[in-house]
Amino acid sequence: MRHTGLMDTQRRLAHLHADGNRLIEIASGAPSAPVPSCPGWDNTKLMVHCGRVWHSVALHVEGLVTEMVPRSEVPVPDEGGEIEYARGAFAHVEGALRSADPAASVWAWAGDGTVGFYLRRMHQETLVHRIDAEQAAGVDSDIDAAAAADGVDELVRVLLPARASGAPSGTLHLHQTDGPGEWMLTAVDGRVSVTLGHDKGDAAVRAGAGDLLLAMWQRRPLDGLEIFGDRSIAEEWTALSA
Repeated sequence: MRHTGLMDTQRRLAHLHADGNRLIEIASGAPSAPVPSCPGWDNTKLMVHCGRVWHSVALHVEGLVTEMVPRSEVPVPDEGGEIEYARGAFAHVEGALRSADPAASVWAWAGDGTVGFYLRRMHQETLVHRIDAEQAAGVDSDIDAAAAADGVDELVRVLLPARASGAPSGTLHLHQTDGPGEWMLTAVDGRVSVTLGHDKGDAAVRAGAGDLLLAMWQRRPLDGLEIFGDRSIAEEWTALSA
């Protein structure tokens, strides 16, 4: 069976550090550039969103809380200070994740209820939003294949199954062409179920891990990727990340 393995903690932290700093650098250089994948957002609004998420996760991890931290307790930026707000928030979450035991229990909205869930989520959240900022600024994105495959795996095996309902009725097979990643996506009673390995779905998408990640997070169209079977089913599955 072909599958993708989890990254170790230090490698994930290294990716998070690089992507977070790159994201802030690009956004600060083009603060008013519209973000193509987020209608109504520019890079400044992207920084506010990222800052709120980073601060929120840091508060959960620092306290190893057993209940969700209220939104009202998450710091907000001063007008005109969005970039510095994001920079401080990133330092906050990075410090919290570096200090915590990944196996420690904490409230989480999906996954296994450990700090490790948040470490992975912040790595992948920051990677995707780094790409958002780069697309807004018209800058090419360099996407590590292993990190991208890990992002596909997190989306289809952790995030989408946490949804209450709404999975398409058809099946989708994702096949990574630059590494050992294959995922079969199926709906069971309206919820997402995923198996690893080669299989035949109603639709299939073959591409490098970076393109699979972008397509599944709706950061690029399916055009240009190898698609087999019913394209409309592939489009339904990619729409789930909205």
